[in-house]
Amino acid sequence: MKDKKTMQKRDLYMIGILLVFFAALFLMFQYVWYAGDATYAYVYYGLDDPIVSIDFSKDEVERHFDQTVPEDIDIAYPVIAENDDNGYIEITLLGDFDIDGIRQVVIIQVDFEQNRVRVVEEQSPLNVCSKQGWSTAVPLICLPNRVRVEFDTNTSDIDIIQ
Repeated sequence: MKDKKTMQKRDLYMIGILLVFFAALFLMFQYVWYAGDATYAYVYYGLDDPIVSIDFSKDEVERHFDQTVPEDIDIAYPVIAENDDNGYIEITLLGDFDIDGIRQVVIIQVDFEQNRVRVVEEQSPLNVCSKQGWSTAVPLICLPNRVRVEFDTNTSDIDIIQ
């Protein structure tokens, strides 16, 4: 019968190899799968069609339809405006997370110079969405508010037929 210390050493080596393998797989997924700058970004509220489209090639933000809001709110969401302080375009949506019965807003900034998007302000239990920072291809997801930003990095519009 083999010594227990030898088996424990072998187990630790195997665990270390598996950790390195999965870390490499994670990094490959992050940097290869989401490689390249996005040509479009889409802002979703819920599971429906995108509520806002961002075209980085034309530096345009297009609002597709208004968000359904309670009757006591007289602002049509999403609100699209330019921030005079930094020149970013800001998209403001009404999220689903509420505090004391008041639904909170989600503010998304668009930087056309570097083709990137970030969630600047949102209220949720852990504020994970606003801590994600700038993204050029990795989706931004704000689960308690049902808001997400997805990117389209497909740069080839031409099909090659042989």
